[in-house]
Amino acid sequence: MPELRTVIKLSVTDAERETLDRTAYALGIARSELIRARAMQEPRQGVLVPKGLSVYPAAVEAAAKASGGLSRVQLEPIVAAVILSLHANAPAADA
Repeated sequence: MPELRTVIKLSVTDAERETLDRTAYALGIARSELIRARAMQEPRQGVLVPKGLSVYPAAVEAAAKASGGLSRVQLEPIVAAVILSLHANAPAADA
């Protein structure tokens, strides 16, 4: 049986909501999941870094939508470098 959850309201600007939406989309998670993960992080904990085979194509797709016309040939090495950097700097799962 799922654990009951309490609703907590959060007010953000339109720009902040758009940032949350873009970030959640790029990570392949729901906006509420992103907010929950960030709210439950320890103050010094690193960024939420998803893993799995779907991360790269989803990140390339998000970058293509946000880039304003860069080709995938230009975007793919940038996206790969960012993903590798995030994983290299992410805290250990059992930290």
